[in-house]
Amino acid sequence: MLALATLRRSGWFDHDQQVPWLTYPATRFLDSLDTSAMTALEFGSGASTLWLNDRYADVLSVEHDPSWFAKVTRGRILLRDPQGDPFHGPVDSAYLEAGRAEAPWDMVLVDGVVRVTCVERIDDFAATDGMVVLDDSDLPQLQQARQILAD
Repeated sequence: MLALATLRRSGWFDHDQQVPWLTYPATRFLDSLDTSAMTALEFGSGASTLWLNDRYADVLSVEHDPSWFAKVTRGRILLRDPQGDPFHGPVDSAYLEAGRAEAPWDMVLVDGVVRVTCVERIDDFAATDGMVVLDDSDLPQLQQARQILAD
């Protein structure tokens, strides 16, 4: 609890800082690219949404949590119900369908709920020469998602 209080006092949760909750190497890599004419689809919104919004021509974030959704105020964000557990969900859920209409996307950030299912359907979203960023890919629950992306 002390760590959370310290982060709050230091402004870590202040979205004006636009510090994405991604690993430093991933952030550095994405920041090194000229993405000003690229599009990005983000499953899960937050500080990364604001960070992406400043770097990409178009960002669509899909969020399932109404309280978190209310805190993220900039960017084009859709609120959807994933109808599944934190890592798996129905392949036809509104959460997944939200980004499909405007596909293909140059970059897809999978950082929300139903991550494995998002990766299973990645061909529906990502451009053939696009990139996919799977946040927290080291989690045991995401082994299947890692394998899909590796293949």
